[in-house]
Amino acid sequence: SSRRRHTRCREVSWARRCVQETGIEKVKKTTHEAHNVFSYKSWRDVSGHFRLDTSQAKTKEFVTLDLTYDIHFANDGTGDDFNRERKEFKEKNKRDVHQCYTEEFRINGFENQFMVQISYTPPPLFGLYYYIIFSLLSFHAVYKMYVDGCCHNQDFQVQKVISTRNDLYREEVQKDYAYYDHRITYGGQTMMFYPTK
Repeated sequence: SSRRRHTRCREVSWARRCVQETGIEKVKKTTHEAHNVFSYKSWRDVSGHFRLDTSQAKTKEFVTLDLTYDIHFANDGTGDDFNRERKEFKEKNKRDVHQCYTEEFRINGFENQFMVQISYTPPPLFGLYYYIIFSLLSFHAVYKMYVDGCCHNQDFQVQKVISTRNDLYREEVQKDYAYYDHRITYGGQTMMFYPTK
């Protein structure tokens, strides 16, 4: 299993689209589009200790990990920078009365669900080959119920902080993040993982 979690750089972006309604049928026509990425100096993973739940290993073969993520600001200064740049972006690209604005916080490569095998052997009739067979026989829903019965769910939130003003890996700020140790516990064993800067 990998010792790395979702630790690559994240993108915070804004997009704005301006439209006009033309003609009798009021067809919408895009008159202007813009996109911008918020630039920050440093980021850090603060997800903390992850413990894979293997308590049902005797009756379930897999854990389905349902992942979410949260990206927040390391300090008030970063929040001020974000709000200022967002305001400037909106005002600069305000070209028409009708507008559409979107904002996205994204972790590159993030996937919101994983299946982790916790038993020594997979259950019978499990795998892509059997999935195709059941689907060809129109038993897709039945096969899904079977797979769901082999799994139990576990939730976990991946958390990141970003800063526009400070290097979050400086020696003098390490103590502020000492609580967020980068450990993964699985099957009674604990290992360290090392986020990529």
